[in-house]
Amino acid sequence: MSHFSVLVITANRPSPEDLAAALAPFHEFECTGTVNEYVQSVDELQEAREGYATRKERRFKAPDGALFCPYDDQFYRDPTPEETQKIGPFAGSGCGGGMSWSSRDWGDGQGYRAKIHFQPEGFEEVELNGDEVRTFRDFVEYYYERPLLAEGESPDIEGDHKWGWMRINAEGEVTELIDRTNPNAEWDGWVIGGRWSGFLTPKVGVMSRRADDANAPAKGRPGLLGAEADPMGADIIRKGDVDFEAMRNAARQRAAEQWDRIRSIVGDLNDLVSWADIREAHSGDINAARRAYAQQRAVTALRKAGESDSDLHWVDLEDFTAAREDYIEHRAMRSTVTFAALKDGQWAEKGSMGWWGCVSGENQNWIVEFNEMLDGLPDDCWLSVVDCHI
Repeated sequence: MSHFSVLVITANRPSPEDLAAALAPFHEFECTGTVNEYVQSVDELQEAREGYATRKERRFKAPDGALFCPYDDQFYRDPTPEETQKIGPFAGSGCGGGMSWSSRDWGDGQGYRAKIHFQPEGFEEVELNGDEVRTFRDFVEYYYERPLLAEGESPDIEGDHKWGWMRINAEGEVTELIDRTNPNAEWDGWVIGGRWSGFLTPKVGVMSRRADDANAPAKGRPGLLGAEADPMGADIIRKGDVDFEAMRNAARQRAAEQWDRIRSIVGDLNDLVSWADIREAHSGDINAARRAYAQQRAVTALRKAGESDSDLHWVDLEDFTAAREDYIEHRAMRSTVTFAALKDGQWAEKGSMGWWGCVSGENQNWIVEFNEMLDGLPDDCWLSVVDCHI
């Protein structure tokens, strides 16, 4: 659930089909469903065996020693009127108030409704090793849910076995557990431009070239609700036609205004304790750390100002602890950088993009390395900015 920008570098002016071919090796098969040479069959059998050997499972043990899955229908009862009032008319499934409940059609002719989970009197809850509960084959069938293949049968990777399979030998033993995936997945969707449409600033006169000019730049389409970086910018353009210095100068001006504005609100930041240091001081108590950080003078001032200006909600004060000139120059150098770059079939990125824009394993030298890469490109190569989603 994250969007990020990618600069695709090609020797010639790319068509949408060219960009699709360049990005194809990095599609997330589980989302695209595209069967191609980049999808691999990964055997998870050893991983499954390790999981089976260490797995623990809960069971309800009856007075006579019989074992039952604690989530069998028999361990759910109709709620009392008081319980019905607590969980509400649209209960769904959940827990709270010392009880848990689930909603479904229980197959008793009374339709879809909520029932309360309970442990009958005389039943004991026990924890067992996985191999005490089910065989390895049962474990794989239950947790992996792959279609079966017999020894000697070929998988239909366009049909029943598109996503994987479980192979069984003549003795009924699991000999193969395949997951179909692309280990190099980076995106599940992309568009030219998107919310970064117009990211690249053309030199004067470049955008006025005729559409049939072989060197004419192009735009893709804006993102959701028309979001774009610059309506006057380009998404596909020759490197020599990009005014990188104009991009940096514009960023310098914005950074200077932002730095001055934030410092006018919070004053100097000599007394600001970093979030990392506060987290360390309150190790194991995240709520205490949040309170301590929020009580700082500068943080309080910024949040008060944010009551009348929602743009301030996204400001990271620690960015403004740097000297004004350093902050401005950092923003200038960052203005020409995308999250990832694709060149000669090689994907490089700032870090690993996860959900909600969370990045792990960040390359702290990414801005410097990216700009050095840009400087080394020939002026006649083409740059395309795409908006990727993962």
